[in-house]
Amino acid sequence: MKDETLKKIIFSDGVKINLFTNDEVRYFRHYPGERHYSKNIVLTVKHGRGCVMVWGVYHIKMLVD
Repeated sequence: MKDETLKKIIFSDGVKINLFTNDEVRYFRHYPGERHYSKNIVLTVKHGRGCVMVWGVYHIKMLVD
């Protein structure tokens, strides 16, 4: 885009939506000899990124027309 066009942008926003998991990190303590409990097991998907990126913008010309 030209510099003149970029100066007329009023608002832009983007969001990343994960389809299978989230980006949070989970920790739990496991002591030697302790059993693995199912509440501590996190299911994962082992392919691709599994996310969608959405981006939108409001331009001054869109509001004037």
